[in-house]
Amino acid sequence: MPHQWQRLAQRASIGIARTGGGTEDSSGDLFLAFSKGNRDLPGADYGRKGLPFSSTLHRVNNDHISPLFSAAAEAIINAILAGEDMLTDDGVLVPGLSGDTLLAVLRKTGWSMSRQ
Repeated sequence: MPHQWQRLAQRASIGIARTGGGTEDSSGDLFLAFSKGNRDLPGADYGRKGLPFSSTLHRVNNDHISPLFSAAAEAIINAILAGEDMLTDDGVLVPGLSGDTLLAVLRKTGWSMSRQ
């Protein structure tokens, strides 16, 4: 449902916060959520006659939506880890962040898997 997708998109900001971003004045993050569900719904056409009075909708019950919220936050970290090495226009190498490098830095700060 649209309100669920809005809530889901908002959870991406949690992922941004986990990376240490999103609190600066220059931060202008925008999050979009797209759905592939309920594809067979008729478009709004108030001049058209003969459409059924109602349509069946499929949605995730709110009792089961929390794991999707967690996944939206985790997707930001996954996207950062999927980044590859790149060169800037000035020829400066910007290395991608590997999972091993991230874990090593986290462990240096005292983080452990048991403290999640």
